[in-house]
Amino acid sequence: LNISRERGRYSSLHGALAGGMIALPHEPVAAPLDDAEPDELTCPICYTMFRDPVIPTDEPRVYERDALLAFWRRRPLASFFGGESLASARMEPALHVREQVAAWLAAHPGHTPEGWTSREPGPTSSPAELDRLASEIAHLAAVRRAAEAAEAFAADEDRDPGGAGGEALLLLRAQATAVRLRGATGHPARAAFTGRYVRRDDLPLLAGRFAFAKQGDPDKMLWFARNGFWHAGRAADLGRQTGFLIVADSAGAPEHIVGEWQVAGPRGSGFVPAPGLRCEPDEAEPDEGEEGGGGSGGLSGDEAEAEAEASGSEEAEVWARQLAEAAPVVRLEGQPRRQRHGWTVTWSVARRWLGSYDRLDRVQVGGRHVYCRRGSSSRVLWFTAGFWHFGHIQYLGSQTAALFVADSAACPEAIGEEGVWHVGLPSRGWAPLHELRVRAGAEPPPQPRPLPSAMLPALVGLVIVLAASTGLRVWLGSSSAI
Repeated sequence: LNISRERGRYSSLHGALAGGMIALPHEPVAAPLDDAEPDELTCPICYTMFRDPVIPTDEPRVYERDALLAFWRRRPLASFFGGESLASARMEPALHVREQVAAWLAAHPGHTPEGWTSREPGPTSSPAELDRLASEIAHLAAVRRAAEAAEAFAADEDRDPGGAGGEALLLLRAQATAVRLRGATGHPARAAFTGRYVRRDDLPLLAGRFAFAKQGDPDKMLWFARNGFWHAGRAADLGRQTGFLIVADSAGAPEHIVGEWQVAGPRGSGFVPAPGLRCEPDEAEPDEGEEGGGGSGGLSGDEAEAEAEASGSEEAEVWARQLAEAAPVVRLEGQPRRQRHGWTVTWSVARRWLGSYDRLDRVQVGGRHVYCRRGSSSRVLWFTAGFWHFGHIQYLGSQTAALFVADSAACPEAIGEEGVWHVGLPSRGWAPLHELRVRAGAEPPPQPRPLPSAMLPALVGLVIVLAASTGLRVWLGSSSAI
């Protein structure tokens, strides 16, 4: 390419145009600048003119309401322009911006803003509606933080059930116990992974989230992995970064997923988007296979039960007084009846849970206090779904436990004498143990056992023999010295 020649041709053409030697068929006409939509009236997220502008109270910027909510549902309380997360999702209507938009539309009567279906901006969000949406975003952020805290809590050997980790675990358990993955997958073989999934409280958390098993087909599961993806795949791959349905979303619970799902195509063809797939809470059907105190359960039913029991002003006062007067320390005690068949195995399991339990004033489950065993922060006592449970901290708030009793007492020391504790035996189900009772107060310190009266003569004889032998050794030692 001859650069000088090309430059010469360009200079000649430019001179001909400037001198009027070449006439263009249509001379260009510049668009008037005042017809362009002003940047200050355009949302920085969706790049359309404001229709329902809002201002977050923690960030002095104006956004389109729906665009900000879509961003926050993906990244709760994040700042769109980066930096630290916002403290709250509270928003206020930007009425002055809406007035500026109305004035601009009045000055341009023939213009419909890009992205609008008409020139009408629509109604402005009320403060009550914005507060409701702010609560939704705050909840999403709290659940995501709880997942991160629960992951660290599960890995901490010195975990405190009454601390932030224990509260985070309770918040995760308060989410949906069953979800439904529905929609078109675009691949017949992958449609088998849609359907209802039930939360598995008996499994450890995976990257701070609960795993779910498909109802009626436990070989298919739903889980979150450390790569930031939720996966629907085979149970053999549980916890791994692989699956047949995946979505890049770090939601703390699957019903909060807003990202677009992708479906694995035929072997070697990669993943394809599945915009019709979505995950929704599904509590319509009861979980199957629940047995006594073992199984999965949430906290919403417990809270409803506690509220029902406390209905009415007088009953509410009684209920509040019972909770306030609950013993700060309770103890699980009992003695086995050795003549009962199978008492050895049953008691060997139950005796591990005997001892004193301190009340945790900052933590409640099902409207009742939670208690932690002294000297063992991993063993707790709680109430869920009409049952009191003794179990490990990772199952706090669920119906998975080592011991349970069917009683809705406000505090464990008020459990009736007719209540029978059941002990979970490996591969044997539940066995009743009538001797177990929860009492108020700490376990008394061990007392020295008195010697039987039949042993006193033998003990006196032993003391005399020891004294005599000691005297003889002393005499022999003095004689040798002489």
